[in-house]
Amino acid sequence: MGDGGRLAFFQFLPGATGPATNLPPDGIDHHVAMAVSDFDDIATLKTRFDVPEIGNCGIDHGFCYSLYVRGSDRMLVEFASDAENELEINEAAAAAAHDELAKWSRKDYAVNNLKRGSRRFALPTSPLDEILQVIRGDRVKQPLGRP
Repeated sequence: MGDGGRLAFFQFLPGATGPATNLPPDGIDHHVAMAVSDFDDIATLKTRFDVPEIGNCGIDHGFCYSLYVRGSDRMLVEFASDAENELEINEAAAAAAHDELAKWSRKDYAVNNLKRGSRRFALPTSPLDEILQVIRGDRVKQPLGRP
């Protein structure tokens, strides 16, 4: 979008979700995302959230790093910081878009986020069990904003 914002569309693997009325009540498809311009600020937030009371997780998507945490209303909040070579990554993704859609249509569901010369971020991706706990809301003892 002209202001630098993004609108993300997700297509799930066949059988991954049920009818729209039965979608899983987790945050993967229902959350608020905010851009953080400096990755060091993500690292600072991660340090603040790394206490037993606050479940959080990070994911290196290749083109950005996302830190997820639950707000006081239990809504999943994502803080995302783009890679330094964001423009090159986006140009490569645009150039490959038709080929990627054709692959998906042929049922080739291989991950493509980390293919385009992305930077590795200083924070690692959290273990899968932690990601699932935070995304599903299982690991929220004390959401942010609550004493």
